[in-house]
Amino acid sequence: MINLSPAASAVIRKLTENGFEAYAVGGAVRDAILGVAVSDFDVTTSATPTEVKAVLSGYKIFDTGLKHGTVTARVSGENVEITTFRTDGDYLNARRPESVEFVTDIREDLSRRDFTMNAVCYNDETGVFDPTGGVDDIKHKTIRAVGDPEKRFREDALRILRAVRFASVLGFKIEETTKKAMFSCQNLIAKLSKERVFSELKKTLLGDGVQEVLTEYREIFYHVIPELKPCYGFDQKSVYHSTDVFTHIVSAVALAPKDIYVRLALLYHDIAKPLCFCVDEEGAGHFKGHAALGAKIAVSSLKSLKADNFTVGAVEKLVYHHDNYMLSTRKDVLKMLDEEGIAFMRRLTELRRADLKAHFTNNIGEREKIAEKVLNIAETAIKNGECYSLKTLKINGGDIIKLGYKGEAVGRILTRILNEVRAGSLKNDRAALLKKAESYGRVGK
Repeated sequence: MINLSPAASAVIRKLTENGFEAYAVGGAVRDAILGVAVSDFDVTTSATPTEVKAVLSGYKIFDTGLKHGTVTARVSGENVEITTFRTDGDYLNARRPESVEFVTDIREDLSRRDFTMNAVCYNDETGVFDPTGGVDDIKHKTIRAVGDPEKRFREDALRILRAVRFASVLGFKIEETTKKAMFSCQNLIAKLSKERVFSELKKTLLGDGVQEVLTEYREIFYHVIPELKPCYGFDQKSVYHSTDVFTHIVSAVALAPKDIYVRLALLYHDIAKPLCFCVDEEGAGHFKGHAALGAKIAVSSLKSLKADNFTVGAVEKLVYHHDNYMLSTRKDVLKMLDEEGIAFMRRLTELRRADLKAHFTNNIGEREKIAEKVLNIAETAIKNGECYSLKTLKINGGDIIKLGYKGEAVGRILTRILNEVRAGSLKNDRAALLKKAESYGRVGK
């Protein structure tokens, strides 16, 4: 028995009491069978949207997708999406059907769904209804297309990325015939909305099985981030790496905490290595400038995927700084803390930890120490209320003006003083700061 949410139970009960069939369906049912706690259930029913509205007239109803037979009911503070049994018309854009036809047989509705594990429905009266063998596939952790897999993927190419995402997040394996159809239809990914592609990519990156999935289905990911392709099989000729660039990248991603900005940055952090590669006289490989170029590639790629500005900026900075272990002096660390914030510095440290763990050799202790030192300086500054920004400086522009400075000189003086405080050569004491400012002379007065 599946424990439905009170809202889903109420919707199903009212519909069945009025002579209609109604079931919880889709991913929530799958997750419940897996033993995962679920609270957000979708409902499918033989009632048309008009009939659903009549039966549920006591609740607030939203027309969230009437074209495809969907309304949403607000029940006890919970939204329940309710969709009429349907079959789909022709798919002309590899994404959505041009039309739908309402039907009264739940089997017809389930036969149009993507994977057997998502084509299982349930209500308390009839129990689990599973005409496609989804329960067995769930138990055996198998992703299998409903019916003809190639037809499923040609109808909606996003299902290719959904299959990969489910493999990463659920730890399931994709059945061979389904897998072959994914590869044969992979060119259709180009027709998909970039926003939807990026959404699937992010979910995939946060799965426990991300390393296996990125490796096994790399050809599919080349359609999402083409710049990854030259990384596969690229020999780094480095004593620090025993693997090609691609394998190092996906290993680092998997070793990182499930922070989307960190994992995205790791996906791009060494992506420019093939473009920056050179070999010295001893045959050792070097990648001068790969971080800066990788940051540019990340920006271009993420913008093409319609990523939001915050994500683009965060990933760009993480990639740019990932290999900059020269940034370890107190002054530089506090400057970064001021400019980027502690959240960024924590992410940069997590990125570096994962990157270093994915190296071949353990001879990276010095870099690990630097990474920890950088974060420690920043964390300690915050904990102790130390001065690291103009806002925390005990004097301000007004004080500098009173000393006789004006114009751009005011900002220059404040910055100069702040740098000395950051470096530890000057205490953040108001009297001491004013005395130091006055000692610079009245240039620009």
